Amino acid sequence: KHRMNEVGKVWGGMKQVFNNYSLGKYLGSHVSVDGRIDVEVKHRMNEVGKVWGGMKQVFNNRSLGMNAKKRLYEGVVVPTALYGAETWNMGVAERKRLNVVEMKCLRSMCGVTRFDRVRNEEVRRRTGVVQELGTRAEQKRSFCPPVRVSSPTRWSHFGQGG
Repeated sequence: KHRMNEVGKVWGGMKQVFNNYSLGKYLGSHVSVDGRIDVEVKHRMNEVGKVWGGMKQVFNNRSLGMNAKKRLYEGVVVPTALYGAETWNMGVAERKRLNVVEMKCLRSMCGVTRFDRVRNEEVRRRTGVVQELGTRAEQKRSFCPPVRVSSPTRWSHFGQGG
């Protein structure tokens, strides 16, 4: 009853599957057919937007010190953005997307906009956040040990160290 068409969609009550898009969520992360992480990064950045929107009044508060804002950013926003980053095989586009969202957050913390023409380095200096989010994601990935992959035709048996 289920038929496949030329782009890989599955019809007939099943979830649609595309060749380079997400199959769904597994343990809180989006799984892609070909191992790309663009769907997962986009989802993480949407989650950051939700968190940032909920805390916007706190971050835009002029009476709250920058140190308190930085601690909130480091304790809530960064973990939300980097959840599952250990499994990401990041490319240039994903790093750029992470860094763009981070700069939007940091500029909001400082109270400057793009129209104020303040450089990113100056915004980082004012907030005290020196390391880019893309670099943090790479470090989080390199912290995990590599996974040994054996041949897909080899059967691993219990007790043989497969």
